[in-house]
Amino acid sequence: MVTLETSKTILTAHLEDALEQGICPICYLASEAEYRYLDTLLYEKMNDGAVRASLAKSHGFCRYHTYRLIDIGGYGTNVKLAILYKDLVNALADEVAGLKDRGTPEEAAQDGCPACRVAAETERTYTQVLLASLEHDAGRKAYRQSFGLCMTHFFRVYGAASRRTRAFLKGDQLTRLEGLAGDLGEFIRKSVVKDEAFGSERDAWQRVIHLYAGTPGEMVRKPVRDQHPHLTR
Repeated sequence: MVTLETSKTILTAHLEDALEQGICPICYLASEAEYRYLDTLLYEKMNDGAVRASLAKSHGFCRYHTYRLIDIGGYGTNVKLAILYKDLVNALADEVAGLKDRGTPEEAAQDGCPACRVAAETERTYTQVLLASLEHDAGRKAYRQSFGLCMTHFFRVYGAASRRTRAFLKGDQLTRLEGLAGDLGEFIRKSVVKDEAFGSERDAWQRVIHLYAGTPGEMVRKPVRDQHPHLTR
């Protein structure tokens, strides 16, 4: 593993690990934070009244994180989900009961999906950690050896970068895009010809998806039920 020659912190250690994962490191770190938040909610904070009140105020989770919650906990967590959503239903019932009979109803202020907030904060944090690492030769070397950033995170990181770091990122991304275009062309050609073995272009179609769409949480971390029996209770 290439060690970044910056001041060593837990954040830089996490970034080093993310750069080794073969996907966008910011996608990876945000997905890991999302997973830890939802897993902790299910198995450590279900009886925390303040946490449940906050969830009720936010109207719970967005569609994606609602189903991600089920995926992480497994259907064996049905009682915990019932407890959690009972509070949400009660809060919604109070909101509906308070609706006016006339005029256009005003939507109650919401805090937004809490898991989305966790992921967004993680993205902001590690954007700055990555930018700091790219000020050093070792950080740039580690970045070059990684998958690089998906396009969404590339533009975000680029927008926050110094002029010097922008020049590096721009050149690096162009090299990656040109290489990927060539690999896609070879993948298409060999798929048509069918008498040549695939080489490094074999996974080009997967890499381009990760580049454009990023990597969602369920592709980063999936619960292993046989290693975590509590997930199936």
